[in-house]
Amino acid sequence: MHLPRDEGCWRTSESASSGDREDNPDVPARPLDVARSRNDGGSFFSLLGALSIYDVSFVVPVTALSYVAGAFGGVVFLREHVGFQRWLGVSLVAIGVALVFLGKN
Repeated sequence: MHLPRDEGCWRTSESASSGDREDNPDVPARPLDVARSRNDGGSFFSLLGALSIYDVSFVVPVTALSYVAGAFGGVVFLREHVGFQRWLGVSLVAIGVALVFLGKN
């Protein structure tokens, strides 16, 4: 299905830059694209490895620690302000993961 073209929001082949990967498959991948692909692959195989050792009911909740890491990373590296309600939510996630971890045995 083709959407109607609106002026200014669709690029034509004349307006696309010659280095644009979507328009020219011969252009090599950008370094961040390569890094993102490696990161996604590493995450997938790490999850697959964890699932081969532990139950899904343990692994999936533990992956929620990424939200806790994201909040701390935002504060430490990006100097973001995280309010009380968000810290409360992050704390609830951490407590939930701790309960799952303690109930593993």
